[in-house]
Amino acid sequence: MVVADKIGRSIEKIDKKTFGSYVADIKPGFEKLGVRQDFAMRHFINPKPNNVATAEAGVGEKSAIEKTKKNISSVNNSIPKKDVKRSSNVLSDIQTISETDSSMQKSITSVNVSEIKAEIKKKVIGQDRAIDAVVNNIYFNQKYIDTGDRDLLRNKANIILDGSTGTGKTFILDEVADKLNLPIVITGVTNYSSVGYKGASLDDILVRLLDKAQGDLELAERGIVAFDEFDKLGGFADNDIAMRKAMQQELLTFISGNKYDVIYKNQSYTFDTSKLTFIGMGAFTKLRERKIKDNEKKYKASIGFSTHSDEEIERHYTITKDDYVSEGLERELVGRFPCLTYTNDLGVKDLERILTESITSPLEGLRITGNIMGCKIVVSPEMIHDIAQRAFDTNTGARGLIEIVQSLKDVISNDLFSGKEEIVITSEHLDKINSVHERTYQARKVY
Repeated sequence: MVVADKIGRSIEKIDKKTFGSYVADIKPGFEKLGVRQDFAMRHFINPKPNNVATAEAGVGEKSAIEKTKKNISSVNNSIPKKDVKRSSNVLSDIQTISETDSSMQKSITSVNVSEIKAEIKKKVIGQDRAIDAVVNNIYFNQKYIDTGDRDLLRNKANIILDGSTGTGKTFILDEVADKLNLPIVITGVTNYSSVGYKGASLDDILVRLLDKAQGDLELAERGIVAFDEFDKLGGFADNDIAMRKAMQQELLTFISGNKYDVIYKNQSYTFDTSKLTFIGMGAFTKLRERKIKDNEKKYKASIGFSTHSDEEIERHYTITKDDYVSEGLERELVGRFPCLTYTNDLGVKDLERILTESITSPLEGLRITGNIMGCKIVVSPEMIHDIAQRAFDTNTGARGLIEIVQSLKDVISNDLFSGKEEIVITSEHLDKINSVHERTYQARKVY
């Protein structure tokens, strides 16, 4: 046995059990936290190099391997001679593991796209079209990069993703980046400015990508950059037209693919933006409202009269690149986004489905909170409808559900702390939500 008190609190000892390798014994309590033997052992024999990114990130691999050699040599010295031959294969095994881990972060050959989309759709309800478009195009972009063919890379598709607030745009992107193991930066486009104007520099985005990639330039260059409030690029006042055009022109250069010299942790990098996937996100509220209004006018004109009914019916409209240009976006900039997709507005029924079907439903979080406190929380179908209706009235999509359920938790907190074994949610609980947010102020009496 080799006692390993220096190699991390999670490891008790290293035991030579298997052919050409070792097995780490995990301290009691750490197994519950998900510390695996293979993971712990790997970090023993392949520690992170000092002051550089990890070997798994593709930086400092030589340093890691040199340290591995020293560790293997040290371990071999403590093993009986008859077992040294068996352990001689460890270094080659470890080097292979290191190379495999590095390539997995820079290649998506083994990714199952259908499984990724299915998993995201379990969380984001009613946005199948947007999920398919985002996952498919980001996946293909990565495959083009894998070929190393710069001509093929011209087929890379940037995406405009529009949709009302609270419909899952940001959530979808975060999930895709996580599933594909890609660094992502989501930032408000209005935070940045062109040269000569006050505001942040686009170079800051590249530094953030490097940080997400732990200094691995190759991985950072494959990342995703999502510009939120993309619609506001065209929303400047008339006296700010020059600033609007200058900012869009700088974005055009950035998106089209250029090389930028940036400093990250006192080290200089030349960052090529041609491999990045860019996504323009925005609500485009005025555009959608105008399109719906025009559509209704055409519909009423076609039938010659109008009647009012409580029955809801589906009507359709189309948003094209010309519509984005009409909102003030430069045509050349819009042209850099071949993929146009959108998230659907969420109706009451959609919000009910989120509460009952999504594996990230805020109601499920409320039930878990109750379980932690030893209390069963019961929410009837009628109350689910009531919560969905109230969320719909806030006009904030799924965010409305989160706000209401969080406020509901505050309303029932005293009952939870009192030790109740069961709480049945009623309209009375929901009505008390307003009182949670009610504020008071002092005013002079009027006589």
